[in-house]
Amino acid sequence: MTKHLFSFLNFILDPVLKPLLKVLSPFWFIVIITLLITLLITLIYKYTTNQELVKKLREEMKDIQKQMKEYQHDVEKVKQLQKESFEKMGVQFRQNMKPMLITLIPMLIIFGWLANNLSYEPLKPTEEFSVEIEVKSFNSTIMLNVPEGLEILDKDTKQADPVAKWVMKGKEGLYNLEFTIKNEKQDKLYVNEVVITNKNEYKPPIKIINDEFVKEIRVSNKPIKFYGLSWFWVYFILAVAFNSLIRKVLKVY
Repeated sequence: MTKHLFSFLNFILDPVLKPLLKVLSPFWFIVIITLLITLLITLIYKYTTNQELVKKLREEMKDIQKQMKEYQHDVEKVKQLQKESFEKMGVQFRQNMKPMLITLIPMLIIFGWLANNLSYEPLKPTEEFSVEIEVKSFNSTIMLNVPEGLEILDKDTKQADPVAKWVMKGKEGLYNLEFTIKNEKQDKLYVNEVVITNKNEYKPPIKIINDEFVKEIRVSNKPIKFYGLSWFWVYFILAVAFNSLIRKVLKVY
């Protein structure tokens, strides 16, 4: 199911976002994407809400907060002001619902694509990397077969206890790694794709199988960090900053 979802996201967004990711570093890519997304969401919010009403509600709620401080010793007055505040918050929430519903699904699609393309660094040509397979039975014999262009730097056949690990390197290209598990009944074959490239591309480094023999296959792509942060936290921080700036420029309440 996850594989089909990623394929769907790639089909929709790859033609638009992949070319931009190829010419920009991941950091500047996330800066530009965050700016564009924040601008679009702000414009949708501005033109799908009653801005005069939202402005009036905010001013009235500020006034209520001031009154609550003034009458903090008058319990009945405070209760009345709280009731008014909740009513106005309900009106404001209903105003926010329309732009939220419009942007929810597109945002989920974009976030899925970003998670699938900005979470890990690519495997570089001629640089060493490792591949691991974790099995459910200890001391399983596993043979790894790689196509031309890849070179295994140690033995191709290993015992898993319960993890077997290979170190390899290769030329630029897309490769299928074939893992053959030897057992008494029959040999079982598993295939995992890896891509070696100088571009900002990678295949998902963790393939969850979870059948009767194998738990998962892992490739040693390093997580991408922007000043120690993941793409999500960079997006979040930038979105807060851009949102404040764009709202002031466009006079959005």
